[in-house]
Amino acid sequence: EESTNSQHTPHSFPTGSLDSQQMLTHGVRKRSGSLTGLTDESIVAVSYVHSIPHLFRPAIPGLFNLLNASMRWGTLVYFPGSVADMLMGSSEIILSTIAARLIRKRAISRQRWGGVLLVTVGTVVVRLSHNGTSDDDGVGAGTASIFTGDVLIVGQCVTSVLQDMSEELFMHEVG
Repeated sequence: EESTNSQHTPHSFPTGSLDSQQMLTHGVRKRSGSLTGLTDESIVAVSYVHSIPHLFRPAIPGLFNLLNASMRWGTLVYFPGSVADMLMGSSEIILSTIAARLIRKRAISRQRWGGVLLVTVGTVVVRLSHNGTSDDDGVGAGTASIFTGDVLIVGQCVTSVLQDMSEELFMHEVG
């Protein structure tokens, strides 16, 4: 029987989620941290993290962090810092919400989707405002450079979201 009661105690699942027997069946431990948007489907979707050897767990977010920092630096070669920062920050918000829904199976409210839509429109406006022409600081070039910069921004955002998700999983799901 599902309940809509959203109250929960720390280190427990919200009412209506997996019971203790189901948690043992799925190999899921009680988690800490935010339970916002977590459903039964969310818990089962990430049950694979328990099979990752303990020694490799810190290396996974560390690898994503290394890739993230490298791509962030590389992006500054192709975009002015102010444009790059706005594009990366807003793209991370958009991709983290999409990843939370598709990978973590979290429930996302309509208000949050509305916010993501507004951020997306703002991101498109900022991106279109930088047409790749050379600025006073010499940043900017042809179409190939613009494409390379865009690829670096997307890659940086993807690795940043994967880093955040892996840290959340290892800190809250595995314990």
